[in-house]
This record gives sequence, structure tokens and C-alpha cells, in this order.
Amino acid sequence: MQWRMAMTRHVRFAALSLAAACSVAASCDNELLDPPTEFLAVRRAWRPGERDSVVASIIANRTFFIVLPAAGAVDFSDDADALLPTDSTTDIIPNPDYDGPPGSLMGPSFSVNNGMVPGGGWTTYGIDIAITNNNPGEPDFNWLGMFWYLNSDPTRRGFLLAATAAATFPATLVNTTAFDASGAMAGVGGGEFRTDSSITWLATGGSAPNTFRVVSTTFAGGFTTITTGPFTGGQVRGGTMNVQALTIRLNRVGGGPFLTVNISGGINALQYNCVFPTPCTTNSLREP
Repeated sequence: MQWRMAMTRHVRFAALSLAAACSVAASCDNELLDPPTEFLAVRRAWRPGERDSVVASIIANRTFFIVLPAAGAVDFSDDADALLPTDSTTDIIPNPDYDGPPGSLMGPSFSVNNGMVPGGGWTTYGIDIAITNNNPGEPDFNWLGMFWYLNSDPTRRGFLLAATAAATFPATLVNTTAFDASGAMAGVGGGEFRTDSSITWLATGGSAPNTFRVVSTTFAGGFTTITTGPFTGGQVRGGTMNVQALTIRLNRVGGGPFLTVNISGGINALQYNCVFPTPCTTNSLREP
């Protein structure tokens, strides 16, 4: 099953900018990862009225529509309120400790024909999905990953997904071709797509180290029963996830400019627990 998935110029901020952003809330641990990534996810307090506006926009624009392997097109936009904590949100900022190779496509002078996703001007979230399939002969699925969209044009969306039932995931080479071939049961795959066109990028290699890692996940509090969307009857709760996507290249299907994912930090995340076919009843969870 083929995935459908979809620039910011590198800017150096002073270290003081990062320190100010990290002082608002506590999720800046991943700035210490070695090697550093070009962009960091850092937490800050919500501005007055901002959270309600973001939730309403996600629901109205169906921003959380993505295409998952083994589940097809799914839309969990209605779970935005469960995802976003009441006290803080996440911003994506340039990492002042990052020093890409001068003159390379990964450094400050990379070509405008290529781009960084996600980066400044993008929103990034984590996702933890556990699907227990009680139908005879049909597999269970367990994934950790991240997904993103461009704030100014949310038709541009992408994600990375790792097959694992653990709460963390070691740095692993991203290979969408192999991930698809495994039936989404092993490894990591991902890419980006545009919902308003057929333009698609897939993580099929061509950069180094090209790895995805989930450093930690934290989910607290009780689950909420889901009443709409692709996980109807299942359970969901919000939390955080620390990730590192290290120089992952997304190649455009059919040729053309590629994209690069090079980001780390703590991001808001959703955790899904779904026992199919009951109490989780949605048919889209079945192997297509």
C-alpha cells in the first residue's frame, strides 16, 4: 500500500532566544541530543484565547486528516481538544547549536528549491496508536510517530510512523519502501502529501543519518471514549512525546525538489487504545 504524504530557510537565533522559550515550560531536554537537529520543539504558555481558536480551526479544516498504512484515510480532527493541554503549546524554532555543513543542502545556504519540514511556521504533534485486532487472522498494530502541517496552508501535511509496542523507539533508519513491504509491522516510514493535489513525498533515503527516534512518551490521566472518527469506541488521552528526526530526506514521487525533516524536542501527543471489532467498531481499522 503506497502512502500519500506533503520550507523554511535556515535562520540562526541567539542562544538567548532558546533560553527564553524554554523558561516558560519544561520540554527542552532534547536540545542536548547529539548530534543536534536544525529545529527544536519548545513549549510556551498559551496566549489568551489561542487554544480555543486552534481547536476550532483543526475541527473546521479537518486538519488531522492523514493516510495511515493498514487503515487508509483517517480523520481524527475531532480529538483536538484531547490533544492540546490547557496550560501550554509547542513552538518550532531554529536550534542555535545547529551548524550545518556550509554550502550544503542541509546548511544555511540550502537551495530554495528544497525545504525543511517541519520547521518554523509548522505545527508538529506526536501520536501513539495501539490497535488490538480480535478478528481471526488479522494482525494487531502498534505505532509511535509524529505528524505535522503548515500553519499558513494546512493542506500540506506529513508524518513519520514507527512500528513498536514500546513507549520509546531507538534511532532507526527510515525506509518507507521496507515499512510498506512489512505491512507496517516493522521499521519506520513516512512522507508528506498535499490534500489539494496529488503531490507526494516519501521517505525513501538519500541523506544521512536518516533516522527517527522516540526518546520518551508521557501520558497521564484517564482515557476518554471516542464517539466519532476512525477510532470510534476506542479510547484517547493527551500527553507529550520527545522525538528526534535526524536529517530524514523526503523524495518527491515522480521527481522534483526534495524535503528534509531535521527536528527534535517535546511535542504534544495523542495516545489511542483501540480493541477491534468491539468496543472499537470502526471499519477503517481493518487491513484494506
